Amino acid sequence: MSEALQTADRSLWLVVPLAVVIGAFLGIVGGMVGLVLGNLRLPAVYFLLDSAPVAAGTNIGISGLSALGGAWSHIREGAVHWGVFWVMMPTTFAGAFLGGYLNHHIDPAVLLVVFSIVILYGGVLSFAQARQAARPRPVQPAAVYEQHARVLTPKRISQEALIGLIVGICGGLVGLILGSLRMPAMLKVLRMEPRIAIGTNMTVGLVAGIAGVAGHLVGGSVDWALLGIMGTVSAVASYYGAKLTGKMKPATLLNALGVVLCVVAVAMFWQAIVKF
Repeated sequence: MSEALQTADRSLWLVVPLAVVIGAFLGIVGGMVGLVLGNLRLPAVYFLLDSAPVAAGTNIGISGLSALGGAWSHIREGAVHWGVFWVMMPTTFAGAFLGGYLNHHIDPAVLLVVFSIVILYGGVLSFAQARQAARPRPVQPAAVYEQHARVLTPKRISQEALIGLIVGICGGLVGLILGSLRMPAMLKVLRMEPRIAIGTNMTVGLVAGIAGVAGHLVGGSVDWALLGIMGTVSAVASYYGAKLTGKMKPATLLNALGVVLCVVAVAMFWQAIVKF
C-alpha cells in the first residue's frame, strides 16, 4: 500500500487534496511552457512520502505522466520536431534508466547545485531571447529555425544524442526528467523555434519519465498510489495547459519560460542545500 496513505501523521484528507491541487497547478503551468516542473513538485512529494529514494522514483513517474498529457496536445498541434525526438529518444531512455538505477548509490547534492546554476543561466537566456523576438525582423523567425532544422549534419546529430544522454542520466539520478535543463540546450545549441522546442522537450520528457521509473524499480521502489493520483491530475492539466502555448506571442512565451526557469533554479538550489 502507498507509504503516503499509510503514514499516521499524514491522513487521507490531507494527502489526496494536496496531490490534486499540486498536480493540477503544476500541470497547467508546465504544459504551457513545455516543462513538467518536477523540481517544484519534488519537495511536496518528499513531504507526503517521507522517504527520499521512494520520492525520487515516484516523482519522475508523475513527471512522465504529466509529460504525456502535454506531449499529446503538442503532437496534435504539430509542435514536435520528430527528427530531433528520434535522435534524442534512445540516449534519453538509456541515460534515464541508468540514472534511476544509480540513484540509490550516488548522492546527487553536488549535481543539483550545478543544475541550478545551468537552469538559472537558461532563464536569463530566455529573457534575452524574448527581447530579440520582440524586435521586428525582415525574415520570419520560424523560417530561419526551420531552415536550420533541416541541416542534419553529423555534428548536430551528435549534439542531440549527447544532450539526451547527459540530461537523461542526471535526471534519473535526482528523480527528475529535467526538461528545464534540456530546454536551454534545445534553444541555444540546437537553435529550435521556442514553440517547437517546447513540444519536442515535453515529448522527450515522456520517454525520460518511463525509463526513470523503470530504473528506480530495479534499484529501489515507487509509490504507485501517489503516482497514480498526482500523475493523472497532472497529465490532464498539462494537456489543457499545452493548448495555451500556441496562443501566446514568442516574446511572451520566452518571458514566461524565463520566469519558470529562474524559479526552478532557486527551488533546485534549495533542494541541494537540504541534501548537504
